[in-house]
Formats: sequence, structure tokens, C-alpha cells
Amino acid sequence: MKKLGAVALTAIGVALASIAMAVPATAAAAGVHKAAEQECKLERATDTREFVNQYGGKGKRALKRCIRHEKRSAKRDCKEERATDTREFVNQYGGKGKRALKRCMIDEIR
Repeated sequence: MKKLGAVALTAIGVALASIAMAVPATAAAAGVHKAAEQECKLERATDTREFVNQYGGKGKRALKRCIRHEKRSAKRDCKEERATDTREFVNQYGGKGKRALKRCMIDEIR
């Protein structure tokens, strides 16, 4: 009976550990999205006329178009920076992988 309880606790521990491992990737993606969303909301509040002309309105869909544009342009700029100044990119963002790219994107958006 005690062995069964120990096995169950081990299984629960492994499940919780796997969930904890999945959180940072999701958090990084949410960080990029949140940064882009904040930037777009600020742009919508300050330059309403330009925002409407560029994204076709002030509503949810326009905000989503703006967020998509911000994320794509940040990713493009970061990939270009990673390709041209690799050593500086590695020093600044701690590597060349996906997480370093996400850190760069957040930095680029802000």
C-alpha cells in the first residue's frame, strides 16, 4: 500500500514538473504579445487618426492587425540583427536560439 502511494506521488511530481517546464515558453510568447498590445494601445490613444488610416479602424480587429504588424516587424529586425551582428546579439540576449530571439523581440517592441 505504501509503495502505491509513493508511486502516485512520484507520478504527480513528474506531471507538475512537466507543467512547470512548459510555462516559460508560453510566458515568453505572452510577453511578446503583451508588449505589442501595449504598444498598439498607446499608439491608438496618441495618434488616433494615423492609427485609423494605417489599420482601418479603432476596434478589436484593427488592434489585432497592429499587434501582428508589430510582432512581424520586431521578428524581422531581430533576425536581421542576429545575422549581421551575431557576436553582439549573443552578448546582449544570451544566445542565438528561440528564447534569445523572443527577448530581442520584446526589447525591439518596447
